Amino acid sequence: MADKLRNRKLPVKHYEIHKLVDWIDSCKIDLELLSGNLNGVNLLEQNKYKIDWIRLSANENAIYLLEKNPDKIWWPGLSIN
Repeated sequence: MADKLRNRKLPVKHYEIHKLVDWIDSCKIDLELLSGNLNGVNLLEQNKYKIDWIRLSANENAIYLLEKNPDKIWWPGLSIN
């Protein structure tokens, strides 16, 4: 039984890239709050200076950004993830 658990593959999640629709003014978006939004990672990647790393650490779609910035990870948030 232990061997089966150790050797099993975890499911890989695939996410769509979401983009803002034309009528939304990107200047009015609170990017710090967007850090916790599963669908906001693409926009955050273009505005890294506005990322709230605590919220982002709990965002399951942001793992690749956290891997690139391990010094900014909030570990309790990552544990929730």
